[in-house]
Amino acid sequence: MKFEEFRDKLMHAAHIAGFKEYELYYVKGESFRVGIFQKEVDSYTVNSGTGLSFRGLYNGKMGYAYTEILDEGAINLLVEGAKSNAIIIENEDKEFIFEGSEAYSKVEAYSEELAEVSAEDKIALALQLEAQAFSKSDKVKNVKGCMVQSSEGLVRIVNSKGLELINKSNIMFAALSPVIKDGEKVNNASAYKCTRRFDEINAKELAEEAVENALAYIGAQPVKSGTYKIALRNDVSSDMLDTFSGIFSADSVQKGMSMLKGKLGQAIASKKITIIDDPLMPEGLHSVPFDAEGVA
Repeated sequence: MKFEEFRDKLMHAAHIAGFKEYELYYVKGESFRVGIFQKEVDSYTVNSGTGLSFRGLYNGKMGYAYTEILDEGAINLLVEGAKSNAIIIENEDKEFIFEGSEAYSKVEAYSEELAEVSAEDKIALALQLEAQAFSKSDKVKNVKGCMVQSSEGLVRIVNSKGLELINKSNIMFAALSPVIKDGEKVNNASAYKCTRRFDEINAKELAEEAVENALAYIGAQPVKSGTYKIALRNDVSSDMLDTFSGIFSADSVQKGMSMLKGKLGQAIASKKITIIDDPLMPEGLHSVPFDAEGVA
């Protein structure tokens, strides 16, 4: 059954069943991944799938249900499942369905050109990556990982208040992890590229970066704990920020599970640090026009 037909029938059934407000959250996606080892395809996967989450207010409680199949049978299962779920919920938090923002920004998150890249071209790129790694240094003895992956997805949000949103996106990812040997010491490092433009992934440049990262470990020694002046790489800064990212969750703050609870308006870091959360960043790899509840 097509989504539009399923949507109409489900919303009608929800209304008849007594739901005051309700929402459909639909996702559809597919992914491709190829891995190379010793000049041969070591792994190859192609996946696709759909899923629809239904939630609605029944007697003041929000019930939830989920299906991966859009057919007549799923409609009753979703409605009855969400109703049963709502009846047993003891949470007293007030729930509601968002009616929509006044305006939504346009986000270019889908590349038609990337969608047209063939599986053969992706495999050829992965093979080039491995070959380039061995050509960069005679110290490269193996490649721990070499892969090219692509994915695309569609998100649709429809609710009883007239909101209907859709966002389509795709992305490609290439990664390489060479293993080098210097004397008896073995080290490995990696480099990757994530983009919506296939021609931006240059096998020679990516391999050179990965090999140089691995070679940089030659002669490295541990140092004593202390305070030092350092040059901090951007990817290290990103890893450090990722470690703390959970504390920025409003839900965690409200539930007392974040160290930022009660610190609104207070300085929590050096004045030299600026962090900007921009979901509308041009060319942003995760830029989106709305969140999971339809808020712009």
